[in-house]
Amino acid sequence: MNNKTRFFFHYNKHTGKMTVHHMGACHSVNNIICNVACETKWNKEQPNLVMRGWCNEIQFNENKIAIIV
Repeated sequence: MNNKTRFFFHYNKHTGKMTVHHMGACHSVNNIICNVACETKWNKEQPNLVMRGWCNEIQFNENKIAIIV
C-alpha cells in the first residue's frame, strides 16, 4: 500500500530561506533536494507560487537540507 502525503515548498521572503510544508508542519531550510515529481501552483495571495507534490517522507540533515523522497 502506498501512503504518500502532500508537501509543498516556497521561498519565504521574510527569512530569506526556503520553507517546506509537510503533515501540518512548516520547516525553514537552507536547500531542498526533491527526488519526486512536483508541479507549480499559483495563488492569488502570498506566496504566489508554490511547488507541490506527493512524497513518502521528507528527511532533514544537519545542514538544514530537506530531502524529499
